[in-house]
Amino acid sequence: MQTKQHNFLIGTYTENQSKGIYRATFDSSNGKIQNLSLITEIESPSFLSLDNNQNLLAVSETENGQIIHFQVQKNSNNHNIILNKKFTVPTQGSCPCYVSILNLSDSDKELAMVSNYMTGNNIIVNLQDQSNQQILQHTQTQKSFHPRQENAHAHCIQQIENTDIVLSCDLGCDQIYQYRVKQDDKQILELESKIECPKQSGPRHLNYDPENKLLYVVGELNSTVIIFKFEENKRIFTLKNQYSTLTNEQRQQYDQNLPSHILRQGADTISVFQINPQDYSLKMIQNERYGGIFPRHFEFSPCGNYILIANQQGNNINVIKLTEGKFENINTNVEIQNPAFILFEKI
Repeated sequence: MQTKQHNFLIGTYTENQSKGIYRATFDSSNGKIQNLSLITEIESPSFLSLDNNQNLLAVSETENGQIIHFQVQKNSNNHNIILNKKFTVPTQGSCPCYVSILNLSDSDKELAMVSNYMTGNNIIVNLQDQSNQQILQHTQTQKSFHPRQENAHAHCIQQIENTDIVLSCDLGCDQIYQYRVKQDDKQILELESKIECPKQSGPRHLNYDPENKLLYVVGELNSTVIIFKFEENKRIFTLKNQYSTLTNEQRQQYDQNLPSHILRQGADTISVFQINPQDYSLKMIQNERYGGIFPRHFEFSPCGNYILIANQQGNNINVIKLTEGKFENINTNVEIQNPAFILFEKI
């Protein structure tokens, strides 16, 4: 029988009243959140990820950035959790905002990749011996007049699943750095090319559709979704389309995308798009204010029938019911100071 109780972790910004990483339970039978509790104190854990052993990685988004690796211990009924800190290491940069796992095909190394926003670089950390394996520095070569593009700003780094390709969005450079996995002792990732995005789009996050070989990129600065086609034989991503996520009355702000559902800060709306991979088009079929303020991150519930939205300035998490992909109503919310990230635990 499918469980209706799903535990999840919440990363926060701690400059106000939040203290670190919290845990709560989501009930998919009624859409309610309960059992909210602090499980570890850490400064501004704004992004969370699980390694291949279901242990927890968290970045501390501070001037002197850190990555923290926790061993996750649960009791037999999964109700309680203990995070045992394995190590803390500097990220060799400022304001780390993203962490993901790098999988090597013929190596037993456990590696994590971290993006440092303010210093515009990525690092690769060995999770077994805590060593820094490689630093990947982004460089801004073409100046922009946008006030947030004064320097390189690495915003994410992600391996395309089941490939040797790693992509890193740079908001400051309007580029996506494309790396090839080398796996030798001196160099793990080799810069293969730079994918050009539309000027002043500010690429932030990406999502790859392996079936249709389409790459969806969120343009934070001009509120767009940028679509690239991957030409596998040439190992290149070709720009195919760009779609605004704004209606006429909405002002330009920040978007987060999982390619058919988009949140927008400033406008504080959620939009639903229908995807047509044949002609690379998106059609907005729903766009509504959902009641939150400054959405930072959202996640689908494991059952797929709800979206949970972390509202950084609203100091709460909204729950929205989905019916055939469209949101039906605002269901409930729970108060928490400056939530930044939602991560459901694996069962």
